[in-house]
Amino acid sequence: MRTFTHSLRHVVPVRCIGAGVLLLGVTVSSLPLAAAELTASDQGTVIFVCKYGSMKSQMAAAYFNRLAKERGLHLTAISRAFTPDTEIPASVIENMATEGLAPVNEIASLTPDEATVAAKIYSFDEIPAENKGAAEYKHWTDVPPSKKDYWGAMSVIKRHVAEEIDSIVSTKVGNR
Repeated sequence: MRTFTHSLRHVVPVRCIGAGVLLLGVTVSSLPLAAAELTASDQGTVIFVCKYGSMKSQMAAAYFNRLAKERGLHLTAISRAFTPDTEIPASVIENMATEGLAPVNEIASLTPDEATVAAKIYSFDEIPAENKGAAEYKHWTDVPPSKKDYWGAMSVIKRHVAEEIDSIVSTKVGNR
C-alpha cells in the first residue's frame, strides 16, 4: 500500500485516513490545471520545456527546484523537450555546477498526458499540439540562446523563475 500511495502522490494529494482507506484529493476548476493559479500549498509537477530539453529547460527546472525547496513549496520541476537532444552539453553541466545546480532528469519528450496533469508548464519555445494536447502554458520569449550565452540566459531564467515563485508564495499569503 505504501508504494501505491507514494505513486499516487505524484498525481493527486493522498492522505491515509484509516486502515486500508485512502482519501484522494480532487481539484475542481473551470480552467485546465496548468492554466489555474498555483498556490504555495499545491503539490505536483511543474514542467519546463525547450525544443531540445538539454539546456534552458534543465537550467530553469534546477533553479526552480532550488527556490521551491528554500521557500517550502511542494512542487517539483522537470525538464521536457519536443525535439529531444541526445545529451546535455558539457558546458551547460559545468556552468550549472558552478552555481551548485545539476540537470534534473534525462532528456525526455513532453507527452499530452503529462502536460494535462502538470501543475504548470513554462516554455521557451512554441510547443506543438501533439506534445501539449489541450494544456495551456506560459511562453517566455526573451531568454537568449543558452549555448552562446549561458550566463545571459541564466540571468533571465532566474528572474522569471523568481517572479513565478514569488507569485506562488504571495498567493498563499493572500489566501490566509
